Amino acid sequence: MRRHTLTEERVELDVVLSQRGFVRLAYGYWPYTDVSVDGVVVQPMETEDRFTALELDAGAHLVVLQHRLSPLRQVLLWLAVAISLATAWCFFLVRRSSSITGTITDTVDTA
Repeated sequence: MRRHTLTEERVELDVVLSQRGFVRLAYGYWPYTDVSVDGVVVQPMETEDRFTALELDAGAHLVVLQHRLSPLRQVLLWLAVAISLATAWCFFLVRRSSSITGTITDTVDTA
């Protein structure tokens, strides 16, 4: 391995193989990880101990693992955003309603 770059959602590995073979990556297999080799999306294999494996030809390769949220987590994220916005809107309406009611009560009391 010549280079290993790691960020929160992306892993880049620059590897060199002397002959065609399998490469077992030290990253757990996750079905919602996009794997590309030299810019081409490939389907990774899952090893028996649940790691990610790839079959590569001899030579230098750039392997990129791009992590993404599962569909369930995407739905839950959007649901959380929607609930937060609805809650904020309800607080806004209640506050606005109570300030209008308070103004009307003050006007009636002074008369």
